Amino acid sequence: MKQLFSRIPVFCSGLILWIIGGFTAQAATPDSVYVSIEQLVNTKQMTSQIKGKGGHQAECIEFEVKNLTSDTLFVELEPGRRLVSKDTTEQDILIVKRKRFSLAPLAALVFSGFGFCCESKRHAPASKSDFSIGYMVPADWQQLTNLIDQNDFPHSAIQAAIWCISDNHDLSSIHDEDPAKTRLLKRVVANIKNIEIPWYSVTYETDPTAVFSGRAEAVYGEMAYYISTNALISINVRDKNGVVVANLEKGTAKGSGEYIYPLAMNVKGWPKGDYEIAVYEDYSRLIKRIKFTL
Repeated sequence: MKQLFSRIPVFCSGLILWIIGGFTAQAATPDSVYVSIEQLVNTKQMTSQIKGKGGHQAECIEFEVKNLTSDTLFVELEPGRRLVSKDTTEQDILIVKRKRFSLAPLAALVFSGFGFCCESKRHAPASKSDFSIGYMVPADWQQLTNLIDQNDFPHSAIQAAIWCISDNHDLSSIHDEDPAKTRLLKRVVANIKNIEIPWYSVTYETDPTAVFSGRAEAVYGEMAYYISTNALISINVRDKNGVVVANLEKGTAKGSGEYIYPLAMNVKGWPKGDYEIAVYEDYSRLIKRIKFTL
């Protein structure tokens, strides 16, 4: 006589356990099981209180949730969810890392959300400041947040990338000492904004009274040039009126070949606007001209 096996799914702690004839087989919970935190709150299956933790980057937001049902809930906090501050002087927070968890019947849980502020001109959320569940951002924003969710970018570069989309900051503000760490991030933001990637990056002064000072501090980049014969090389920087504001090299003897000048220039106190770097042979022959903007 053939033995009949029962196949009964049991949900437990983010896993599905299949009971098969007395044996238990374990499988990862499929994506389709998880439900948006917003939907669960709106359908009154769960309550959610969202508070600031006194910062505006990374794990800066705290959720306190409670299951109101007699069933286990599988909850998803999605990258691309914009949490709306109830204080209009404080920033909204954009969630950039996905979080999934199971919540037992009638159970409560406190966890941190990983997000960054959306407005560079508002104040950072205070500790215990209130947020609503908010909404999912448009598709181009989601393209950025999904990329951040899947990669480990420097926090300062993530913040700069978000401000490029939300506040139209210049793409050059996405910076890290290791350019390789921001290359993909810059490329995706450039595609979203349909602009070219600048050859340089800009860092900004810190301001204890604001999350973004808007005052350029330094310019970084690599400038390639070629000389065909032995020459004295001079490199200077001019403002939009053609006035020399910095001399980077003056009469340096070099042989023919390809060169890369590693730019790391302090521009603290310089006016905003367009600037030009020029490379000369023997003080007079212009061989390279390249622009940057503060």
